[in-house]
Amino acid sequence: MHWFSIYKDGTPNANQRVLTYSECYEGKPELAFRIMGGQFVRLCDEVTHYMYLREPYNQKIMDNG
Repeated sequence: MHWFSIYKDGTPNANQRVLTYSECYEGKPELAFRIMGGQFVRLCDEVTHYMYLREPYNQKIMDNG
């Protein structure tokens, strides 16, 4: 996991999903962390950090029965 700072690294790529963190909600994780499209991060003044999310590796589930 690698967190990017809005102030140091700028806003994320618009076409990617990100997990955002807002310091103003410290101590309230249900509010501090949100998943959103990168294009919306610039609209949220309270977001201080973000990380890119990757889709999971799709591995076929084998039937052991």
